[in-house]
This record gives sequence, C-alpha cells and structure tokens, in this order.
Amino acid sequence: MSTNPTQKKTIVFATKTIFFPPLNKKVNILLQHRDGPCLLIAIFNALVLKGHVSIESGIYSPSSIIELVQNFNPHVHGLKKVVRGYYVNPSFYSCNEFKDYPRFLEKLGIRLVHAMIPEKNNKNYELITKFDYDSLMMRMIELDIESGNSKNCADELKALRNWNNRLGRQVTDSGIEAIEQQIAEGEVQIFFRNAHFACIYKHLNHVYSLITCKGLGAVHCAWHSLPNSKGDFTYFDENFIQTVCKPWEENKTAKKSETKNNQKDKLHQQKAAAEAEKAPKKQKAGKSRKDDCTIA
Repeated sequence: MSTNPTQKKTIVFATKTIFFPPLNKKVNILLQHRDGPCLLIAIFNALVLKGHVSIESGIYSPSSIIELVQNFNPHVHGLKKVVRGYYVNPSFYSCNEFKDYPRFLEKLGIRLVHAMIPEKNNKNYELITKFDYDSLMMRMIELDIESGNSKNCADELKALRNWNNRLGRQVTDSGIEAIEQQIAEGEVQIFFRNAHFACIYKHLNHVYSLITCKGLGAVHCAWHSLPNSKGDFTYFDENFIQTVCKPWEENKTAKKSETKNNQKDKLHQQKAAAEAEKAPKKQKAGKSRKDDCTIA
C-alpha cells in the first residue's frame, strides 16, 4: 500500500515542544507538513519518546535526521529510501504482520502495526487471513475473470470484495482491539493507516497516537486516540487528559483571540490618541508673555 511519495521538492521538518510525563521532561518532536516522509518522522519521534535521541527546537533536513538515527544505531541502513515515501504490504492475518517487513525497524527495536484484520467470528475469516493487501488485489482480478465459469469463484470473489469494501478507512474494530492487546505498557510502536505512519504509545492501559501534522500542532492537543471503525478520534493534551477542543478548533480559536486582542489594542491606541488631542497643551517656558513679566 503506497504512502504517496512526494514530488521532488525541498523537504524540511519543523519541531514542537511537548511535556512527556513518562520521561518527566519536555521533548522536541518532529512535525509533518502536508505529504512527506512520515515514516522517518515516526521513527525519529519513537526514538525521542524512548529517550534514545533528542534535538533542539528548529528546522531540520531529512539527512540531518537520518544522521541522528544512525548515530544512535550505526547498523541501521536504508533510511534514505523512506524520504520520498515508503511502500508497505500488510497481512490480514495479524496486526503486526507485513510482507517484506522493514528490516531497519527491527534493528531499531520498533514494531510496525496496522488495524486491517477481520473479526474471528467472520464466516470468511479463514479465507481473508490467507491474503496480504497485494495478493488480495491480484486474487480479485483472477476471480473476476474466472467467476463466470464457476460458482465457487463467484462466491469467493463476493467474499473478498465485501472485505475489500471494508478497507476504505483501513481500520476495523477487531484490528484496533488487536493493537491495544499486543502493545505493552510504556511501549512505542508505529501505526500504519491511510498512507500515514503514526507514532503510538501505551500509557496506563490506553493507546495514544502522537499528533505530528503541522496544521494540527496546537498547544493543548498532543495526542489522539486510535480511530474506531468510523474513523472518529478523541483528543488529549500532553498529560493524556482529554481536551474539549479539537486541534483545528483550538487553532481557529487562538487566531480569533489574537485578532480580537489586536483589535482591542488598536482601539486603545486610537482612544489614547484622541484624548491626547483634546487635552490642553502645556506651554513651554520663555514663550508666554506672562512668564516674562516681573513684579516691581
């Protein structure tokens, strides 16, 4: 499944500072601007949350981030190929199985997971779990050709198409439950969904996804829950406390507040200027005829 490789243009990463309670300190994480090498961002942020690497606030190039990762583990190679996007092929058998699993993640001790697995009580469970995403696509093409000559092929095609239709959001409730069960308390993993790689963390038996989209880098929103099958989230601050505002609402509110404050400042300045115009001007010494008079 493609991660939408970016066009060849300059890529840089901004940072955001958050307090991370498990480390009891503030850390700087990388943010993603639009489409970009989110797997590299997720890898680096995972290492930050593990306490293995750190950076100052600023703007960074992909090569500088790769260098920091390799300083931590010199045996990690192949990270340059994730800069323009990275292709993964999830297996429907397990939430942590992928065809051709990225070896550099194994060397870094970071697990990659997805939420595209069927419920075990699904009548087609045995059939569906034989496939990964690519082989599913190929099999449906084969069955589409053969289905006119065989009822068995037609039935299999219907079952696989039904499953494929459920993959629109690339998440099932069964898949989310599997992720929550297999991740250990305090563990950092990378969650693949909708051509995006997100850094996830388990804290007090709940799994949270780190917000790294630059447009959603609001002050009071640092995490969101894993999505349900409808794609809905709940948002949390840096202390894992649920927030009332969503990130984009917070940014919108902040902009309105800034605009309102600027308008107030402008009105105060205009009022002060108007009062200054009305106030009697003080006369300077030596200019008044009265000041020049002497009393005999």
